Amino acid sequence: AKSIVRNCKADPIGCIHTNVLGSANVLEAARNCDTITGVMLAESDKSYGCGPTPYREDQALIPGGVYEASKACVSHLATAYWNNYQLPVFTVRSANVYGPGDENITRLIPGTISRLLRDEQPRITSGAEHFRREFFYIDDYVPTITSLMEKKPWGDAVNVGSGEVLTVGTIATMICDLMDAPDTGMDEWISPNNLTEIPTQSLCLDKLNTLLPGRCPIFLKDGLQKTIHWHKENFNGP
Repeated sequence: AKSIVRNCKADPIGCIHTNVLGSANVLEAARNCDTITGVMLAESDKSYGCGPTPYREDQALIPGGVYEASKACVSHLATAYWNNYQLPVFTVRSANVYGPGDENITRLIPGTISRLLRDEQPRITSGAEHFRREFFYIDDYVPTITSLMEKKPWGDAVNVGSGEVLTVGTIATMICDLMDAPDTGMDEWISPNNLTEIPTQSLCLDKLNTLLPGRCPIFLKDGLQKTIHWHKENFNGP
């Protein structure tokens, strides 16, 4: 999938070809294959747009950008293939996934860690310091979705996340503290006027906790420590 919001905005047709038509191709291939036992498609919490939080699976999808719209389309395609063809399919609407291996520095966590390793100030989008975000550690995300595959919630959408919601500024400060970085403030990136972000993203996890009782998500601080360690081990210098 194309997963970087600003890249999707810059290349809407490429985003639609990959995220929407790519998902349609998977669903159609599954429909025409007798050996497929089920399909899981990855959505995003951004499908909900600026809707009320915490987002619930039964509320309207009101995407405001190209990336968000492409992920909402994935949801509607899955529903259509379930309703029209009884294809065993469900979707997951995930919080922001982070962890070792992610080197995309346009994202908050790898970007902040990388800048601190280069002795630079953390950088956040201007005005985003008080935006609220939910992050989900990769070693939680993978077993969660594979466990959901075993539950087979066909025709449904399931929110997946940690339940821990913090401001962007708090997360950046937490990374600085874990890396013993000096308090030099934040370097604010002035985004283009037509590039907007959702102020608050958080998920209601009632359905997930009913399907998978007893979950113990990794706290952000613990996941950040593991992520920072990976970046230090793989840092190639300025």
